[in-house]
Amino acid sequence: MRNGASDKEVIRWVKTHDVFDRLDAGVSELVDDHNDLDRILEETVFQYNHELAEGYRTMADENRETAERGLPTFKEILR
Repeated sequence: MRNGASDKEVIRWVKTHDVFDRLDAGVSELVDDHNDLDRILEETVFQYNHELAEGYRTMADENRETAERGLPTFKEILR
C-alpha cells in the first residue's frame, strides 16, 4: 500500500488481505477505543427516549380526545 492511497485503494487492499495476516505483519493493530461506539449508543438511547416520550404524549392526547367525545378509551374497552 502506497502512502497517499485513495479510499478506494485502501478498501480494495483491506478486502484482499486477511485481518490476521495484517496483524501478524504489523500493518494493522487492535485499538480499544470505544468513544465512537459510546457516542452512538448515547445518541441512540436519547433518540429512543425522545420518541418513546412523544409516543406517550400522542397516546395521552388521543385518549383525552376520545374521552371528550364521550367514547370509551382503548383501556376501557380492554376491561
